[in-house]
Parts: sequence; structure tokens; C-alpha cells
Amino acid sequence: MRLSTVLLVGLVLASLAGAIGFVFHRQTAKLRLLEKNERHACDALQCIADAERAFRESDFDGNGVNDFWTADVSGLLRQMDHFPSIARADAAPVQPEPDRASPYFGYWFIAVQGTQDEPSIFLQDTDGSGGRIHHPTRFAFCAFPSEYGITGRFTYVLTEHDIFFCLDTGGRPILRLPKEIEDRLSLLPR
Repeated sequence: MRLSTVLLVGLVLASLAGAIGFVFHRQTAKLRLLEKNERHACDALQCIADAERAFRESDFDGNGVNDFWTADVSGLLRQMDHFPSIARADAAPVQPEPDRASPYFGYWFIAVQGTQDEPSIFLQDTDGSGGRIHHPTRFAFCAFPSEYGITGRFTYVLTEHDIFFCLDTGGRPILRLPKEIEDRLSLLPR
């Protein structure tokens, strides 16, 4: 075999190896970004749950009832002046602020409204004011990717028990707790 042929084959193999390495690196970087976003989404859900507990313990809204705020994410966090970047990532705020909504590390957040059997059970009028925005003992919030497969793969739900549920919903939010989650939660003390 002539030297030029050997060099040509070597060059082709080196180029192929470089291309494979580049693709592998891109895939690895994409997975790292997805994992980072998912980690931030879970951390943000924990911040929301911590804000809920503080809201309830201190009767933050002054309605005379120790209850959780369940209407929306932004309403809870704005009342308490906590985590504005997470508040802006509310996918369904009760009082939207124009041009302010943006995902938080590639994730949107939303208050879960109820269960499959009781679609709006988390939205109760606990203080007699007519506003169905509280619940005395329960809450659940959902984080879902703004661009499924690009900014995140999984949808997360966190409940008042500090239990995370991870589901692949194709990027859709969970507005009502699925039966399998309710069944697991029913085993816990209330």
C-alpha cells in the first residue's frame, strides 16, 4: 500500500473519530443541561413548599385561618416577597403581569388544583371570604419543562408531605393528582 493511501485512510479515520467525539460531547452536554435544569426545578419546588409552610404557620395573609395558599405559585411567592424568578415562572398566575413570565431554568410551575376524583379540592374558601384560594391541610405544585426534551424531560410534583413524584408526561403539566399518586399519599398519615 502506498504511503498516500495510508495517510488518506488515517485522515478519514481521524475525521470520523473526531465527528463521533463531537456528537458524543454534544449529547453529554445536553444531558448535563437537562439534569441541571431538572435539579433546579426540584429545588424550586422545595422553595415553594417551604414558603407554603411559612405562609400557613404565620397566617401570612392575616385571614385568621392557618391555611395553605393554593391558588397559584406567583400569588404565594409575591405575597411573601420570596423568589421572584420562580414567581415569574408561574404558568397560570391568578394576576398575570404582562411581559414578565419566563421559565425558571427551562421549567414552568403551576399549582395543582385537585385530584382526579375531586378536581378542585385544593381550592377552598377556608375563611368565608368567597375566595377559593386556600386549603387547610393540603397542597401540591407541579414543575414541567418549557420545551420538552430540550429544557427538561420530566414533570415533577411536590406535595405537602415533601414527597416528590417524577413523571414523563411529554412535557404537559399536572393539574390534578393522578390516581397512582393519590393512592400512595392515602397511605400516609394526615
